[in-house]
Amino acid sequence: MKHEGSTPLSEASARLRRFESLLLSRAVPAGLISRGDESRIWARHILDSLRATPFLSEPAEVVDLGSGAGLPGIPLAIALPHLRMTLADARRARIAFLELALEELEPPNAQLFAGRVEDLDRRFEVALARGFGSPANTWAAAERVLVPRGRLIYWAGRGFQPEEVPGLVSTTVAGDPHLERGGPIVIMARQ
Repeated sequence: MKHEGSTPLSEASARLRRFESLLLSRAVPAGLISRGDESRIWARHILDSLRATPFLSEPAEVVDLGSGAGLPGIPLAIALPHLRMTLADARRARIAFLELALEELEPPNAQLFAGRVEDLDRRFEVALARGFGSPANTWAAAERVLVPRGRLIYWAGRGFQPEEVPGLVSTTVAGDPHLERGGPIVIMARQ
């Protein structure tokens, strides 16, 4: 809903702040986010999720693998309304939180898939993975749901080593892994 005098940027900012409140009030008590992160949810989770915005400039069908508390999918859906975001998760507690978040925030470009990644019957141009698994396991899951020229945007940990990516996968490491707080963003695609 657009209020008189509001801009898309101010609406997105307000939604992101509402999402931060939901993470604090619901996701932390449910164990979806560590209690140790309560004071830094904005920086550690929301802003970290938004680091992928430079790589998502074109309209695309996007899937957030193992969406959990909706990170990175919900912040990116809010900030980038040209994306069509599918939040995929199979665990009941996470699904319940994602349903609540989508109901509260009403992002028109986001939907929930309650099931395992391998059960998705659609193909996507982009897969997102933040905290999903090792580079090799994450690529194996993403490859199943990506279109032939699709790509995986992967939030790597601080100790990321390029050798961890399986062979025959084209890899671009965005940012200096030594400078990024949580590790680099790694973009993977078929060669």
